[in-house]
Amino acid sequence: MAYNRSIDCPHEPGDNPLWQESDCYWFFDEETGVGGFNRLGQTPAKDLGQLQLFLFKVGGKRFSLQDEEVPAGQCERSAFGQRVGSASAESLEDMRVRWTWDEPDCSGSLEFYESFYAPRDWTKRKDNAAISSSMNDGGHLECSGRVRGTVRIGNDTYEVDGLAHRDRSWGARDHKVVRQHRMYTGTVGPALSWATATMQFRGGHRVDFGFVVQDGNEYDIDRIECLAEVGYDTYTVKGGKLKIHFDGTESIEINARSVQGFVTNMFGMTSTDHIATVDYGLERGFCDLEASFLVAGRTTPPTLEEVDLACNQPGLSDFRNYQD
Repeated sequence: MAYNRSIDCPHEPGDNPLWQESDCYWFFDEETGVGGFNRLGQTPAKDLGQLQLFLFKVGGKRFSLQDEEVPAGQCERSAFGQRVGSASAESLEDMRVRWTWDEPDCSGSLEFYESFYAPRDWTKRKDNAAISSSMNDGGHLECSGRVRGTVRIGNDTYEVDGLAHRDRSWGARDHKVVRQHRMYTGTVGPALSWATATMQFRGGHRVDFGFVVQDGNEYDIDRIECLAEVGYDTYTVKGGKLKIHFDGTESIEINARSVQGFVTNMFGMTSTDHIATVDYGLERGFCDLEASFLVAGRTTPPTLEEVDLACNQPGLSDFRNYQD
């Protein structure tokens, strides 16, 4: 689907009880050392919203609010955006979006002010129809660019201007069909952006999907190879390697080193997200390494004591250095 502003605005809920609509974004300003991963969404049939907040300052503090269910009375939908608890997403003109949140120990206001390409579907391939129908049958758009604004973590406030990636989705989303997944998505700037994922469905079927935008040219991927450097706790991912095959014979390789991450159990599936830096030629960028793992015999989220470096506690905590 071609982009227009209505895609960034709330849609009419469908009849499926699993219908949801969400705004999600991640960013990293390497100069100030501030980054994060935030998501807000609503499931109208359940009269619930969902809120995830994760912000950090390298060498300082990090803040986490995960798996927060917000009652309908604390959620709103308007012509140009939505609010869930203390967080909001608002569509502006020219592919821009403003996000705000205000918790006692963390608040912020960020504007996605520059898009490196027009927001587009995460997959256009017909052989990936199963992904679209089971995960987001209304639509799922991705875009890389830049954000700027302010972030407060604890008592300290930071001015941010960094690389970012956003996605928004609407439609039926059934996480129970997925057994495990990995998603490596990020950008080094206008020269290269990518949004890629691999999912293993119940029954063993696995699908790779996503796209690459290279020097203004868009390519749907053929397949990806993604490796994660997983710590002894099976939740902390210290880095990863992604090889993307596209356009028949082309391929690129992206190596990432994690800066900070968190554990979440939203929708009953435990997974981790790690904001990481990447180098591609002379370009410096960032990505989100998202991964879920089938830990033997595990049916519940890990306790605080079972996780090494990834943030697995609510509220404020100290920054944990991923790299020696």
